[in-house]
Amino acid sequence: GRQNDVPLLAGWNADEGLAFFNRALPHQTVQAYTDAATAEFGAANLASFLQAYPAATATQAAQSAQSLIGDQVIKYQTWGWVTQQQKTGRSPVYVYHFEQTSAYNPSATHGTEVAYVFGSLTPTGTGAVTSQDLAVSDTMQSYWTNFARSGNPNGSALPQWPQYAGAGSQTMRIGNVIEPSQEEGTARYQFLDRFRVNGLITVSQQ
Repeated sequence: GRQNDVPLLAGWNADEGLAFFNRALPHQTVQAYTDAATAEFGAANLASFLQAYPAATATQAAQSAQSLIGDQVIKYQTWGWVTQQQKTGRSPVYVYHFEQTSAYNPSATHGTEVAYVFGSLTPTGTGAVTSQDLAVSDTMQSYWTNFARSGNPNGSALPQWPQYAGAGSQTMRIGNVIEPSQEEGTARYQFLDRFRVNGLITVSQQ
């Protein structure tokens, strides 16, 4: 509760883990994945881990490994920030989930929202900027400018962005659809939160 008690706008992207996949748990086989998870989180926690990050097949293990590393590096950390700010502060908190994809932006991986926020959608070699990319960028610029001006991203002609009310509440889904939606990944973040002691994650990758 000793942070600056000011309005906060923060969030995470759908595919954060893609940028950090080279740091993910081994996932070539289900056994390799579960062995690594057991070593990191403990045998007593494996069942709960697999509920959050399932591995019925090698393909699913790889998907879960990507989700886990994205959570550990970015998503859970940001979730911890916004939930604590909402819990201990009095100022409003606004949370987004960026999931815009197109020929221009094939995956909503780490950092890809920045060009949309600043209106700098320059060619990348993956595909041309679409009218839908430009529409998302215009909306995000309006939200961010409103927030910088007043501490509230909302404004006329914009989809209403609700204040964050804590774990599992509504965040703003930003992509091909822009609308409030229930928070993504809450159960995963709550699983990881069990390993935070005195502000530190106790598992090996942290």
